[in-house]
Amino acid sequence: MGSKSHIEDLNMITNDIIRILLKYENVYFEVAGSIKLSKLFNNKNIKNKVKHHGSFSPYMKWLNKLNSFGWDLGLAPCKINTFNKCKSPIKFIEYTLCNIPVVASNINFYENIIITNYNGFLIEDYNWFLLIENIINNKLILKDILMKSKQYCLNNFSLKK
Repeated sequence: MGSKSHIEDLNMITNDIIRILLKYENVYFEVAGSIKLSKLFNNKNIKNKVKHHGSFSPYMKWLNKLNSFGWDLGLAPCKINTFNKCKSPIKFIEYTLCNIPVVASNINFYENIIITNYNGFLIEDYNWFLLIENIINNKLILKDILMKSKQYCLNNFSLKK
């Protein structure tokens, strides 16, 4: 999910997502926000497995919509660049709030809060296919990871904090 400013981030993982979609019949890919999908997602073999939700506002409407998607996994790819180094871990918080376990790039604002196989998954730019495939084949770990990410958010991002 994201705005059009995340196109480079999505492009970074597009080929891995397409490989997953081609390999796994029961896997679908959805994006939300003003981000535009690459034409590569128009591949006739995956076209019906890709969905784009538009933008939603105000913010609470957006969170309610995100919560309604029922996503099994939230992806937060971030290329290491000046723009992304200035960001916050908001996608981790939003996904967690909406019961979505997170796979995020190993970048400064995630590396300090996500512990792989504990409260989410940190990933290097080139390992998306392998990690997502491993999660697809071991979905039982997601419930425990989500519980730990919720506890982390309660302890660190509550209104009281």
